[in-house]
Amino acid sequence: MDHVKGPDFPTSGFVYAGQGLYDAYTTGRGTVKVRGRVEIEERKKGLQAIVIREIPFALNKSSLVEKIAALVNERKIDGVADLRDESDRKGIRVVVDLKRGTIPDIVVNALYKYTPLETSFGINMLAVVGNRPQLLNLKQALEIFLEHRREVIIRRTRYDLRKAEARAHILEGLRIALDNIDEVVALIRASKTPQDAKDALMGRFDLSEAQAQAILDMRLQRLTNLEHEKLVEEYNELLKKIEFFKSVLENPEVLRSVIREEISELRDTFATKRRTEVLEEELDGIDIEDLIPDEDVVITLSRRGYIKRTTLDNYQQQRRGGKGTS
Repeated sequence: MDHVKGPDFPTSGFVYAGQGLYDAYTTGRGTVKVRGRVEIEERKKGLQAIVIREIPFALNKSSLVEKIAALVNERKIDGVADLRDESDRKGIRVVVDLKRGTIPDIVVNALYKYTPLETSFGINMLAVVGNRPQLLNLKQALEIFLEHRREVIIRRTRYDLRKAEARAHILEGLRIALDNIDEVVALIRASKTPQDAKDALMGRFDLSEAQAQAILDMRLQRLTNLEHEKLVEEYNELLKKIEFFKSVLENPEVLRSVIREEISELRDTFATKRRTEVLEEELDGIDIEDLIPDEDVVITLSRRGYIKRTTLDNYQQQRRGGKGTS
């Protein structure tokens, strides 16, 4: 988990890597909280706005805007003056303009509580292993992936080795023919049929049927010195490849180095920077107190037991000898 911090979503946002992520990586199942990213912008004349820049994965932006508008109309979210979608090809930008005097944190908490801007993402690390479904923890998943890569490379190397050995076998026959070209031409000219020529070549130079057929199919341009050098060069390259293929199949350390090299190449080609920010903390739910503005109030208790709460802006203390609001 020091290396695999948590899920990374294309829509960015935040993931809270608490107990849920630990459970997912140790048991194969868990749930993490995912939040969109919001920013508070200062506007003209002392006004403020909440800007939604990133949203949870699989959340439709249009449905989020409709949900916020519905909550504002139902007065579940107070203090919103305007709502608009300014998203473009550069990214998401949903602007929530606030009324004067509205506390932005209260509206942000309401957005997280009442809209899908905060959601739960279930992790279920179920995979087919040995033709059977199996629930894997993080370490098992990595080990099985490496085992799969090992099997793929072994099968591919066996196939490449067979092809290389078959080609080298043909080139060995062509080399023998080029080294004895005059005798080969004489044998072919003296034969009545292609089969006779093939049999004569096989008997004279101890060639296989495939090698003899390759000699008969050889074009005259291959008899030039340049073509002969190319044939020798190809044969030497094949011998090096055959030696390497055999080392991959016989030496586990060479096989591991091939796996390491190929995975590094995949990383260098396809890896992108992490988009979702992982916060290593447990996210508690939005409490009702998070939705109430923190402001000074005056509590008035009457003789008969009635109690009243009044904001300090609406209340003025009547001092001795004073006049005005009572």
